[in-house]
Amino acid sequence: MPNVAEQIHAAFEFKANASAQLKPRLDPYWNLMKPKSYLMLLTIFVSTISILGEQSEAQKKGLAADNDVLKVEFRWIEPKFVDGLTEDWGRAIDCGKGKWFPHKKSILSADDIKLIRMTESYSTGKPRYRYCLEFAFNDSAIQKMVKACGDENGKRLAFIFVTQNGKNVKTSPFLTNSYFDKLAPEKFRAPSSGSAPKEITEKVLSAINFKGMIPFEPSSWRALLRQEKVTLD
Repeated sequence: MPNVAEQIHAAFEFKANASAQLKPRLDPYWNLMKPKSYLMLLTIFVSTISILGEQSEAQKKGLAADNDVLKVEFRWIEPKFVDGLTEDWGRAIDCGKGKWFPHKKSILSADDIKLIRMTESYSTGKPRYRYCLEFAFNDSAIQKMVKACGDENGKRLAFIFVTQNGKNVKTSPFLTNSYFDKLAPEKFRAPSSGSAPKEITEKVLSAINFKGMIPFEPSSWRALLRQEKVTLD
C-alpha cells in the first residue's frame, strides 16, 4: 500500500499525462472558441475596472479601510435602514439576499469571547490559504443577548471590526452573522470572522488580544502534506 506522499506524487503524474493526451484533441475546439474567449476576457476586464472603481469610492467613505484594526465588536443587524438605530450603509449577508444594516451600538465585544478557534481553508486563487476565526461566548454574553432581544424572539448578530477612523468594516464583502433565538440560546453558534488572508486574520487577532489558547485546524490537504512531511512549491 503506497503512503500518502507516493499517492500525491502519482496523482500529479496522472494529471500531467492526462493533460498531454487531451491537448491535441482540444486544440481544434480551442481555435473555434478563441474569438468568444477574447470577448469574455474583455468583459471580465471591464467588470474588474468597474468593481475597483466602486471599491475606491467605498474607501473614500471609510467602508472598506481594513488597515488599522482598532477593536472587534458584535452587533445586531437589520434588513433595512432605521434612522437613529442603524448605520447608513449596508452589506450583503452570507446566508440571505439584500443588504443588512448594522446597529450603531455594539451588543458584545472582544471581552465577551470565551474561546477562539482558527481554521484554514485551501483556495485555487491567491492567496492559496485563507483563515477564519470561530468564536464562543461566555454565559454573561448570552444573557446580554437574551435581554437585548426585548419583545422579539430573536435577532441576527454580525461580526464587525472597527478601524482607526471609526468606521465599521468587514474582512469580506459579506457580514458573517448568526441568528440568535432567545427561546433556545443553547443552540446559538457565534458568527465567525469570515475567511480572510493571513495578514488580516492576524490583525483581527491582535485587536481581540485573546489571552487563552487558540486551537488551529489546518485544511485537510495541508494536514496530509504535513503528516508525510511533504512540501510542494
